[in-house]
Amino acid sequence: MAIQVGFAGSTLTAQVANLSSGDPYWDNVIMLLRWDDASSVTDTAADVKGNVSSITASSTSPTIQVSGPVSSPFGGYINTTSTTQYVSITTASSSDWLFDGEFTFEFWAYYVNSGFASTGGFFNKLTSWTGSEGFGFGLDTYFKFNCYMTGAPSRTTVLTNKNRASAGYDTWQFWAITRDSADFIRIYLNGEMVGKSSAAVPGTMSSSAQPFRLFCRNSTSGGFTGRIDEFRVTKGIARYTTDGLFGVPSAPFPTGS
Repeated sequence: MAIQVGFAGSTLTAQVANLSSGDPYWDNVIMLLRWDDASSVTDTAADVKGNVSSITASSTSPTIQVSGPVSSPFGGYINTTSTTQYVSITTASSSDWLFDGEFTFEFWAYYVNSGFASTGGFFNKLTSWTGSEGFGFGLDTYFKFNCYMTGAPSRTTVLTNKNRASAGYDTWQFWAITRDSADFIRIYLNGEMVGKSSAAVPGTMSSSAQPFRLFCRNSTSGGFTGRIDEFRVTKGIARYTTDGLFGVPSAPFPTGS
């Protein structure tokens, strides 16, 4: 649904996240990671969708925390204490990661001040950040989403207008990356659009031979010190398409249709 929000003589359309019971797009969800009931970082029970077949961790593993110095908005979360810790995730079918239309990546993250590698990444399915396959969301001078579309001459980069300092540190923040029905890619931070592709980005986003990874920018490096919670991937649906604002979820993502 949408509401109209007025600002000093102008009007923006603000989408409101659907927090009713059940998810109308549940069948489109590839995975929904939360660590409330997982016994370890590698416990596939972290995926409440039940589609993840394996989770492996770096040699120095991240940890699960439910409470402590930093509480999650909604319960258990995955926590790293260095930029070399990450997890690798495999789902039941490699075709899960072939995105030929709309998509939504969304998650809560808390990054520690100065806790990024120089190329800090939230997630990727890449061999390398400058390679020609896969996709990833991470930090350069500004946060950006890199992706490679089958048949495209080179990778597409969508930049935000936020760097680490302007985005803020040491607090939970809600990120979302979507591609809409017209093939425009948008990046949102805390319900505000902070980046949009300058043109349509059609084609199938390559799956890459790499597994899906959290806390990585390249295949096994370039992460950040911090936390991730409520990580949801939806294929075939752009949950947020406004150039304005939407309401940040105030409860865990719903499950079931």
